[in-house]
Amino acid sequence: MEPAAPAPDRPDRPAPQQHCGDRPRCPRHLTNAIGWLAMSEALDWVFQGDHAGAIPSESFANTHCEAQIAQGEADLRHYALLGLALLLQGQEAEAQAVWMTPLSDAKPDALEAYLSDLANLLEQALTHCLAHQQFPEAERLSRQLLELDEQAKYHHSLGIAQAQLGDLDAALASWQRAIALQPDFVAAWAQQAQTYQKLEQFAEAGECYAAWTTLQPQNADAWAGLGRCQAMQGDWDAAVQAWGQSHALAPDAAPVLADMSYGLLQLGQAAEALSGLRQAIWQRSDFAETYCAWAKTPPQNPAVCANAAFLETLAVADHSDAALHQAGNLLARGGQSERAIALYQQALQENSSNFAAVIDLGNALVQTGQIPAAIALYKTALSETPNANHLWLSLGQALWKQGDTEGAIAAAHHALSLNADLTDAHRLLGLAYLAQGNIDLAAEHWRSLLAQQPEAVEGWCNLATALMQAGQKEEALQCLQTALRINSNLAPQVANLLANWLDQRPGQQPCSAASPTPDDPLWKKMLPVDAPTREVRQTSDWVASEPEACLIPVHPPQVVALKPPRCLESLPHLSFGLGNALSIPETFVTVLPKGRFWLDPDQSSLAVFNAAGDVMRDLSVEFPLLTPGHPAWLTRQHWVFSAQKLPPVEDISGTVAVLAGLSNNIYFHWMLDILPRLKILQDSGLNLDEIDYWLVGDRHSWQQDSLHHLHIPSEKILPVQEHLHIQADKLIVPSFPGAAAWPQAWICDWLKSSFLHSQGFASDLPKRLYLSRQKTRDRRIINEESVVKLLESKGFTTVYLETCTIAEQAQLFYNAELIVSPHGSGLTNLAFCRPGTQVIELFSPNYVYPCYWYLSNLVGLDYAYLLGEVPAGRFWQSLLYPLVRVEDIFVNLDALEQMVGGMMI
Repeated sequence: MEPAAPAPDRPDRPAPQQHCGDRPRCPRHLTNAIGWLAMSEALDWVFQGDHAGAIPSESFANTHCEAQIAQGEADLRHYALLGLALLLQGQEAEAQAVWMTPLSDAKPDALEAYLSDLANLLEQALTHCLAHQQFPEAERLSRQLLELDEQAKYHHSLGIAQAQLGDLDAALASWQRAIALQPDFVAAWAQQAQTYQKLEQFAEAGECYAAWTTLQPQNADAWAGLGRCQAMQGDWDAAVQAWGQSHALAPDAAPVLADMSYGLLQLGQAAEALSGLRQAIWQRSDFAETYCAWAKTPPQNPAVCANAAFLETLAVADHSDAALHQAGNLLARGGQSERAIALYQQALQENSSNFAAVIDLGNALVQTGQIPAAIALYKTALSETPNANHLWLSLGQALWKQGDTEGAIAAAHHALSLNADLTDAHRLLGLAYLAQGNIDLAAEHWRSLLAQQPEAVEGWCNLATALMQAGQKEEALQCLQTALRINSNLAPQVANLLANWLDQRPGQQPCSAASPTPDDPLWKKMLPVDAPTREVRQTSDWVASEPEACLIPVHPPQVVALKPPRCLESLPHLSFGLGNALSIPETFVTVLPKGRFWLDPDQSSLAVFNAAGDVMRDLSVEFPLLTPGHPAWLTRQHWVFSAQKLPPVEDISGTVAVLAGLSNNIYFHWMLDILPRLKILQDSGLNLDEIDYWLVGDRHSWQQDSLHHLHIPSEKILPVQEHLHIQADKLIVPSFPGAAAWPQAWICDWLKSSFLHSQGFASDLPKRLYLSRQKTRDRRIINEESVVKLLESKGFTTVYLETCTIAEQAQLFYNAELIVSPHGSGLTNLAFCRPGTQVIELFSPNYVYPCYWYLSNLVGLDYAYLLGEVPAGRFWQSLLYPLVRVEDIFVNLDALEQMVGGMMI
């Protein structure tokens, strides 16, 4: 350790290099060792006996040791402990100066003993900090220890701290250095392997797992991880072998057996694969039985019901054709058409009368370009069952793909004669007759389709084409207007249709006398606009040169301290690795003359434009919502630049204030992103009475109620779902309350003052809440019946927040002491909790999003999380749930009981 510069003088702390009176400062004590002081006692001095891990800014060690030094009575332990306390408080230079002070007259043997004992003290402190998830302190301790003595274990600890602080590149480098110093350091290989795997760098992860298996060939987890990495690289033979090793070491591990069965499926061993999966989820776990019973409870999600149908077929060994068919459907849904075809063919070999499998096989053949084979398949099946309307329809669709228009029309009509409600038959006939130029029949079938499916946008576009060719200009334009209302992302297609109708190519005449002209009012109203080509990075810089625009600063930037979550794992999930603090940007209000606002119809992307059409980048957001300061924010191009066209602009006379954001109908974004923009406007000093319209969502009653509660006049509301692209004479745009999904801390107090009122509090509100999502369609608890039974035995009350007003939810959460909930919008109400309230969030292990942990840090809650299980393995699970964001959760009851018990102590 190099000597540090002396610490500056402070009124309350004598400089370490000073003498106290005439007495020398401790070299006479160098013959003593620190080791006589029990480490537990020493750490109690530094941490003030606080084994929850809090490190005060001025600990008892500071006070006591400084007093001893000031009185000239200090020995080595006082210097060691004072330096340690300073280091933990972030004062590294001062810490080193204190440690160096007693060394001026040291003899070599005494110096060696002192440094050895100091290293021992720092190492014990490092163990304490890692155990209590004090990662900034652990990082500083690791670096100091490495200066004293470069050892592999200190690099390993440094890597753990760096990973939890969000610097994965540095963490990997630290673990690599640990391995360079000690090649058999298993823990470093394991950390590297798991981190590379989470980063989806499977080649690097596989090398680390392979090294791990070499060092610990009896470790089932190492073999399981190696198998996954090999599978992700397409080496299924090697993956199955690795999983086989893991299964032999841990035969009851259902996920590994399930993954191995998936590997066998990829190798074409379907019977063995399904047998292995049956063992994993029916015999090694109660997952399948629980899932199939749960899938029948309302509200029934079609995707969940399809999953359950597949799992049920596995339970019956003599229904192998059904299991093969259902497995083929899962593979087809996952984009593995070729493998799905093989399973469909095996299913038909076992049961040739499975006509659902015939249709699915034919569809897969068409998708892979094997259209003649599909046609032959359908015709063979129809020779046996001529009254199967879906077979006729599938045949017609295949013939249409092949270019046989007449054959497609005949087959579609045959299908309709058997079932007049087949909308896809009308769709096929509309396309075929339009291609033939039979406009009246095409329009008739498109109208029939739309009568049954009024949201079918392609039906409105094709009907518009037929009507325009028939000379019915106004109705055609109205059809396109309807199509854009349903999905404004059709703007490029609508623009192409309008251009074709106008036929503005030089030297050519309009396509018919009935073609519209650019001067028609309806035409102008329908005309899409070009996507932007320029952006303004910082609104504040741009406003400085625009006299008619203005920017009003409201709240300064904030730094939010982050406390690691509690969990049952040795280290928190990397999703929580955002460091010990997060810098949240300032808030402001921008006034844009002739400003423009656009929202994608699925509300996943929005843009604000100035009068010149430039995108105001710091007001324009989209999913995925990056953490503030994320490096990708500066390099990621907004999606709106890649759009060919945007929908027509709706001109609004007057002043419009924008509250709308992303996912306006999601409670989380409504409460934390959208409503707080009103507070920003209120604090800006603008006269809100001069606002003519408020652009905001109002689809749900709870949105309407909250807007009324906040005194937004209903007659001034422009529902954003009906006004996705507007331009106003004056557009007032408040920033998000910090960053979208990452707000500043003041919003919690504002929400409490707005919706939480002490008057009328019920006296019997429960203290322990379980938030059920069983009335929603996704992220539900699969084994909720057992979860509820366990929690109710511990005094929990199950609540369904869908039945509560916002004020009632605020009261429930304010009164609560312990809350358990799956990840979902109901946890937004944590903003109403009192500091210290405990919360356990339940996650699927494949989707861990830390927004409610962040919210807990804003409020000062005691936050923990629990990862669910995936008995069906990673690969089958991805087929059951292709979109991990909606994945349902299977809870380990023992783990839940352990965590709840730990929180209740």
